[in-house]
Amino acid sequence: MRCGYRSHDYRRKIVMKKLIPLFTLSTVLVACLTGCSRESAEPVTDAGPAMRADAVTSDTFELVTNIQGSMLELSLDTDLPDDTVIAITVDRSYWKQGNTEEQSRRYFAQESTVGEWRNTHEIDIDHAVWKRDLKDFQTKMANAKVGFEVARISDNIDVSIIAPVNMQTNAAFGDRNKNLSGKAVTIMSYGRLVRGDKQLAYPL
Repeated sequence: MRCGYRSHDYRRKIVMKKLIPLFTLSTVLVACLTGCSRESAEPVTDAGPAMRADAVTSDTFELVTNIQGSMLELSLDTDLPDDTVIAITVDRSYWKQGNTEEQSRRYFAQESTVGEWRNTHEIDIDHAVWKRDLKDFQTKMANAKVGFEVARISDNIDVSIIAPVNMQTNAAFGDRNKNLSGKAVTIMSYGRLVRGDKQLAYPL
C-alpha cells in the first residue's frame, strides 16, 4: 500500500511539472495580449504637425491708417489667427540722378503678430528723421566711392503688412503656407502669402 501510494504521488508530481510551464506560458500570453490591446486603445497625444494641421482661410486683410501730424496711426483688420506672424514696413521712395530705378529709405520695420496689430500703433514719420537717414546713407555711399545725388523724392509714403512664407509658427499653415486659402491670399511660385499695401500722401 505504501509503495502504491508513493508511486501515485510520484506520477502526480511528474504531471504537475509538465503542466506548470504550460500554465505559465498561457498566463504570459494572456497578459501580453491584454496589455497590447489596452495600449493600442489609448489616444495618440502627438501626431505631429502634418496630422494636426487644418486649413487657414483669409478673406480679409485691410490696413487701417490715419496721419496725425508726424505720427502714422496703423492697425490691421483681418480674419487670420492672432498668432499669424506678420512683417510691417513703412517707406518713402526716391530716385538717384541718372538712374530710373526706384529706391527707398525706411521709416519703420518690425516683425510681429496679427494679434498685436489689431490694436492701433503710432509710428513716427517725421520728415527730419527720414531726411537725416537719407543723408547719412549718401555719406556712407560716398565714402565707399559710390556716392550719388538725389533727383526726386516721392510725395507719398508706402505702408505694407505681409504674412510671409516660411515664417509662420502655427503648424496649421503648412509648409510654405500650403494650407492657406481665401480671397486675400496671393499664390506665388514659392508659396502662399497674404499682403496689404497702402500709399498715403505725405509730401516733404
